[in-house]
Amino acid sequence: MFRNCLAAALRHLARNKLYTAISVIGLSVGMCTTLLAALVIHDQLSHDHFIPGYDRIYVVASAITPPGHATIYYDSTLSFVGPQLALRFSEIQAVTRLNADNASLRHGNVEAHEHVYWADPNAFEVLPLPVVAGNLKSALSRPDTIVLSRSIARKYFGRDAPLGETLVMNVDGSTATHVLSVAAVIEDLPPSGTHLTAGIFVSSLAPWTYLNQQDGVPASVARTELGVGIHTYVKLSPHASARRLLQAMPTMAQAVFAGPPKGWTVALDLVRMDRLDTNPWLNPGFSSRLLMLTIVGFGIPLIAGINFVNLLTARSARRAREVSIRKLAGAQRRVLVLQFLTESIAYVIVASLVAIALTELLLPYANAFLNVAATFRYWQDPALIGAAVLVTLLLGTLAGVYPALVLSAFRPLRVLTGESRHSRGAGLVRQILVTAQFSILIGLLIAAAVVYQQRQFATQDALRISTDQMLLIRSPCNTAFTSQLRALPGVRGLACSASVLVDHGGVNVMLVKDKVGAQQLLYPIFVDPSLFDLYGIKPAAGHTSGSVAGTYYLLNETAARQLGFTRPSDAIGYVLPAYGHRAVPVIGVVPDFSLDTVEHKIEAQGFVVTAQDPLFDLISVKLIGQQIPETLSDIDRIWKGTGSKDPINRIFLNERIQIMYLDMLREAQLFGVFAAVAVALASLGLLGLAASIAERRTREIGIRKALGADTGNIIHLLLRQFAKPVLWANLVAWPVTAYAMHAWLNRFAYHVDLAVWLFPAAAALALLIALLTVSTHSILVARAKPVAALRYE
Repeated sequence: MFRNCLAAALRHLARNKLYTAISVIGLSVGMCTTLLAALVIHDQLSHDHFIPGYDRIYVVASAITPPGHATIYYDSTLSFVGPQLALRFSEIQAVTRLNADNASLRHGNVEAHEHVYWADPNAFEVLPLPVVAGNLKSALSRPDTIVLSRSIARKYFGRDAPLGETLVMNVDGSTATHVLSVAAVIEDLPPSGTHLTAGIFVSSLAPWTYLNQQDGVPASVARTELGVGIHTYVKLSPHASARRLLQAMPTMAQAVFAGPPKGWTVALDLVRMDRLDTNPWLNPGFSSRLLMLTIVGFGIPLIAGINFVNLLTARSARRAREVSIRKLAGAQRRVLVLQFLTESIAYVIVASLVAIALTELLLPYANAFLNVAATFRYWQDPALIGAAVLVTLLLGTLAGVYPALVLSAFRPLRVLTGESRHSRGAGLVRQILVTAQFSILIGLLIAAAVVYQQRQFATQDALRISTDQMLLIRSPCNTAFTSQLRALPGVRGLACSASVLVDHGGVNVMLVKDKVGAQQLLYPIFVDPSLFDLYGIKPAAGHTSGSVAGTYYLLNETAARQLGFTRPSDAIGYVLPAYGHRAVPVIGVVPDFSLDTVEHKIEAQGFVVTAQDPLFDLISVKLIGQQIPETLSDIDRIWKGTGSKDPINRIFLNERIQIMYLDMLREAQLFGVFAAVAVALASLGLLGLAASIAERRTREIGIRKALGADTGNIIHLLLRQFAKPVLWANLVAWPVTAYAMHAWLNRFAYHVDLAVWLFPAAAALALLIALLTVSTHSILVARAKPVAALRYE
């Protein structure tokens, strides 16, 4: 029996090539989308799984709350916290620490600027990374040793195992050089499969490393400090439970810290290593990305599934006679249901094979676009193959069960006498499915528009400063270097500042008194007087430089309000303390601006304006647009002429902003791509549905034309049938999408308003797409001669 059903199903697929192609293409695109989304999500949820025992390794995180401000979360803490935890909890097998830094490495003629870790000698006991050569357990036991990744070893030595060879290191900010011996080589870290950002580990036993210097601070002093920066890893014993440690973490800070400054609170937490990137506090953007992939992974295949069900049920009139004859020949309904389910499963199997091929083709592009390393090695995993087969059978059954019940329910007498050819219930279900389909489409169109608007706002309007042709150079602001830069013909101007102007991490804050004597938080930023003119920032009150000499303050508007001044001009003359300077006056207030992302609120900033300061480690250079390539070459030449052993560290401000908003850019582009896919699938489904319905109503159209209906009347009749579910779809799409996008926008401190016009615009676009899709076929049917229609069947 099954063989007969399979043969009938395959004959039906071969006989109806157009509908088979539409169904298979739609299903394969939907299944490919789901596969890509699932693979990317799996990759994001499996970071660091290549490290043995990852499920027993936890990172100590810090939560610091300044007085009157939101909590700031860090995946690091102070150096003494890890050893203190090891002393207090028997569940801990080992503790190790890493401290990220930048340095220059040199071997022979090869020299480059690298990201490195100062690491405890037992680092690879806690983090057993895959080894290429050497003994990792003892690799960092001497103060002059270094461990390299395979690619770094090849870069400097041209081979994989240069054990015993030496490298010369120069740490950023220091003129001293250090000779290090290669003790081991590890495999390259997965480019996007781990939270570790460097493949170079230097023993912290060296007295010149920051970690070693921090260990030299007396415990009585260290416990009174407030800071972060040391990545601390805790490895639990094999059968230990993390529950007691996790429960103790919120109050642990009270035991290990002598006490934060007045008004501050400090808490500690443990985050499993493979969940650092998914932690909502440490990486707030991940949940949005995960939600986006989930919506796409379910929404697109749902549209494809709706197309499939609609096409099967819409062609019921053509198959009614077949069903009736088979019933009269003795076929039972369960046999017919089995046949139609077999057809459905056959569709899904063919679509699955196409989807697998598409996934293999598109996965490298998806990885490059999303900066992930998802893999699809199904041939190496029998369990995955078995799961794929089961899912295919399940999908085929679920997608085909309703059409099978509808098609097998025809009554032979009514069909053969022409009394009834189709079910009113089936028509209603089709209308509901089309409504659901276009609800998803309209929602995706609105979401794509909102994400695009927010991206444009974040990268342009929210900055409030001029970023064109602005080059950032991380360098001490010494006169010899800056005077040569100013003399270049392609340089319009430059200004010096502390790097905190663009780097907003850390806890570089100070407490000051407002005008009524209450303590307020102020973020000091040291800049030179020319910075505001260079960035095109005009004062809201007072002035930014002028004839004022010496050191003075410029406040942003948020700081002026926080200090109790209702008008910016009222803050002029107020005196505030400054690091390394006597109390200095406020001579101006500037509008709020920020080079941070719009996810973070602009804090109260106090710009300490001074001609020279040891904290100046960032140079902003405004270039002339027509001479940028030549000017960059001149800047590199001048940098080499200073005798610095480090490569120049420069980046355009626009480029930095694009990197900051890379995830948002990808979200905007991804929504746009999948909205286009949804439009294509919906159009494809409507095209097949229109052909089927027009075919079913051919005789009705012929009768209407014979009774006097013109072509316009027929077109209006057919188009109205497809317009209704699209219009009804708005009742579902609008409130759901409004709620979702409102929640998405609220994750930003500054965002665009949810524009009301987007909703009718998306509805009009969806309606236009639907009408254009079916109009061509409707016009052909409406212009047919009545005699041809009346002879139909």
